[in-house]
Parts: sequence; C-alpha cells; structure tokens
Amino acid sequence: MRKREINELVAFGTWGLLFTGFAFLLVKAIDADDQSVVYDSNGRVLENLKYKNAGGNPRASNVKGSGTFNYQRFIQAQYEGDKIGIKIKGIECKMSTNVFLYKSLGLLPPTLSRKEFERIYTYLFNSQNSRLKIPSTYNMALRGFEAADITDKSMIKKAGEAFPQINFSSDKKTFLSFAKLFQNTDYAKQTGMNNVNLEIKQYENKKQAINDILKGHTVYFSVTNQAGYAKHYLLACDIEIIKIQQKNNTSIDYVAFKNIDDPYDDNRRTEIEALLDYKDKKDTIGKMKDFWTIKVA
Repeated sequence: MRKREINELVAFGTWGLLFTGFAFLLVKAIDADDQSVVYDSNGRVLENLKYKNAGGNPRASNVKGSGTFNYQRFIQAQYEGDKIGIKIKGIECKMSTNVFLYKSLGLLPPTLSRKEFERIYTYLFNSQNSRLKIPSTYNMALRGFEAADITDKSMIKKAGEAFPQINFSSDKKTFLSFAKLFQNTDYAKQTGMNNVNLEIKQYENKKQAINDILKGHTVYFSVTNQAGYAKHYLLACDIEIIKIQQKNNTSIDYVAFKNIDDPYDDNRRTEIEALLDYKDKKDTIGKMKDFWTIKVA
C-alpha cells in the first residue's frame, strides 16, 4: 500500500473517531437524566448524598421514594431589560428555584446545570421535540414574566407575533404539572419518584412550613425588594428557633431560616424573622411570604 493511501486511511480513521466521540458526547448531553443511581448500605443515593451540605435540606434522607434529596445549586440567568419577544435568555429566579425544588424531590439529577435544563427540558434555545419538554407556550413564563408585567401594548403585540398562544401562567398548579412531567425522567424512575402521588402543600403560617423543613423538605417562598427585583423567589432548606430577650424582660421567638438556596447568589443565606405567628397563626410579621412546596401526598 502506498504511503499516500496509508496517510489517507489514518486521517479517515482519526476523523471517524473524533466524529464518534462527538456523537457520544452529544447523546450524553441530550440524555443527561440517564444516569445510573448507586445506593450506599443504608439505601441512600450516593450522588445526592455528596451535596448534603451544599444544596437542599441537610435533613434530607436521600432515600429512594422519600422526596427529600440534596443537590448541586446553580446561578439563574440575569435579566438585562431586553425586549420581550425579541430575546430569550434563560430561566431566572422563579423557575430556577423550581428546578431546585424538582431536584430536592429527586425528579432531576443533582448535578443538572441551568443551561442543561434549558436545553434538554425547554424550548428556550431549540425546537427539538421531546416528550419531556415544557411546551414552548410557557417560554415567557419560564423567564418569570406575568401578563400583568407587560403594560406596553406594542410589546404584547411583538411577543404575540414571536410566540403564538403565549401562556403566562406560572402559578403553583403549573409548577406541579411540570413536576409530574419530570416524573417520567429516567432519573425519577431510579430514585423511586416516578410512581408517587405529588401534591401542592400551601402553608397557612410559618409553623406549618417549619414542621416540614424539620422532616427534610424544602419550602418555596418569595420576598419583596430583593437583589434589585420587585419580587424574588428562594428555597428555604433549614431552620433554627431562637429566643431574643426584650427590654421588658420578655422574649420573642424568632426563626432563622438557614441554608436558603438563592439562585441569584452563589452563597447560601439566612433570613431571621419574628415568629409571632408560631402560636396564633397570624402571618403578619416578616418579609418572607407565600410559603408552599410540592411533596409526596
């Protein structure tokens, strides 16, 4: 065989290997949820257990079917005032916090990044069909937009032209429907979360939320005027009840919501609030509002 023919075969083989490797990486990227779940001797998922002190509730059991898992956090997309219907950047605090919640339920892999979630499970950046994608009509809602946020009629028209049949709904029932969609992931099947009945738990007061946090659950809530936003969304993952002595020798119970997963900040945070509603169920003190979660019924 002539030297030229040998060189051509070597080059062809090299390109073939590179193409095969690229195809393999592409398939792995598309099937990011297709991971083998390994359990320790106590029946805990090892991959989630690695993030015991990094994301989610430190009390999470990480046991198959429990709905309480740890995970790796990520940073949300940053809003820069782009025109509605012209640019779509990525999920912001509202949906990012929901992805944290889905991870804490064991529905999505603990290491799933924001960009992987956007590419695999939404139509924000591509139109490739999949049975596990959130419908494109929710693209604006995924970015945190509500219909009430849009006051410029010309902007609504542009958005309508770009995204026919826009669904601005981003309420709790919508987030539950997304959770049920993700029960079909290979990961949820391996963590035992595919066949459980999930429901919304709306808390009437902080005491109810505290009781579930102490059981290993994470709790979704909102705050006003945070990080430059009119409203911001976070996930409470741990608590501590503390007594603060007053000048009149009385004490008030305060709750420290610790290890809060904030998609806007890489550091976990703490919020301390008066817990007057702990006894009388009146949620009138504090800036943390609307406590709720999704959990196993």
